[in-house]
Amino acid sequence: MRENINEMACPFCLKDNQCDVANSCWCKVVDIPAQLLQLVPTSLKNKTCICNACVISFNHDPVLFVKNREGLVAS
Repeated sequence: MRENINEMACPFCLKDNQCDVANSCWCKVVDIPAQLLQLVPTSLKNKTCICNACVISFNHDPVLFVKNREGLVAS
């Protein structure tokens, strides 16, 4: 059985991640913290990108970011 994964949805907020990795995507010029990457559910790792808004939110307040998303995304 194949998983139905929306590659264009951020794994945290589920909004469009605006990723265009095939061209010059915004994600190629932004540092994405390793701690944030570790929070991506296992089933979505290397299958979908985090959106810029979630990267900014995490960088602003990592503790609040995690608290606001507890229980929202299953691993």
